[in-house]
Amino acid sequence: MTRPLVVMVTFVLFGFTGLQSAFLTSEQTGGGDNVATLRFVQLSLLPESLGAIYREGLDPQVGFWIYPQEPVVVQVTLSNRSGKSIDVPRQPREWFEAARIQLVEKMPGQKTEAANTPPTRALSGRLLQRSRGGPASLTAGILRLGTGSSETVRLDFDRSQSFDVRPGIYALSVSIDRRFVVTESANQLLHAEKLVGVRAIESRADVMNQAAHMAMWATKAKDFDAARRWLRELLAVNPGSFVAYTQMGNVAEAQGLCKEAIANWEKGLQIVTANSDTEAWEGISSREDGISSLKRKIQRCQ
Repeated sequence: MTRPLVVMVTFVLFGFTGLQSAFLTSEQTGGGDNVATLRFVQLSLLPESLGAIYREGLDPQVGFWIYPQEPVVVQVTLSNRSGKSIDVPRQPREWFEAARIQLVEKMPGQKTEAANTPPTRALSGRLLQRSRGGPASLTAGILRLGTGSSETVRLDFDRSQSFDVRPGIYALSVSIDRRFVVTESANQLLHAEKLVGVRAIESRADVMNQAAHMAMWATKAKDFDAARRWLRELLAVNPGSFVAYTQMGNVAEAQGLCKEAIANWEKGLQIVTANSDTEAWEGISSREDGISSLKRKIQRCQ
């Protein structure tokens, strides 16, 4: 099974989704969140992950966690909201090849002086897939993005090489010189950043999270035996895991076993409705989302 991490100029999560858009502003040379004035060539970032389903002992500020053996896949999305079509050259490099993807460890009590700044690790990913939405087209020489369109690439990072890092919390960022995609004289960057955690197995919550993550990746790879093994490990630790029953249903659905899928989803729905898998949830809104999702799955398969 391949080993991926996901970065997008738009990031997409499976199961638990998140989106961070980084817009270039008229007041600053970088880009980031919580800005008022937007320029509309957009770069955003999101790792493909289930996140921290069981959060005990994990930093609540980190939404994405990567466990041992887990693939690292990052989606990067370039979006055009400028009001006019733009042509992005494909030679000598594609836009995502020109983008800088970096990883910097966030140290407790870290100071900002250059001498105390942790080293930056440059990441190099392998293209898995590229797709476009809206009025976009790809020719031998250019990527043409009409207004309202975007291109997303999925990049795979080899954990034994570029993503071979110790457990900790990292800033994962992607940036590209704006002049690469828009003809302007200003030396400005499109930039997006996310916090990600690289986690060792240290607790019961880690065992459950790793099992859920690995089952998801095995299901995507159609390795259903492996997915079921991981989910049995999760149920051995937490027999009332709604996550395990939801994913068991997903595995069965992928195999065309609709009756088995519905039985597992209904079991998961009972657990969520009773709020008995309390470790998996932070609040009522998450529980309601889980209930709605399971009801849709059951209806779809009937």
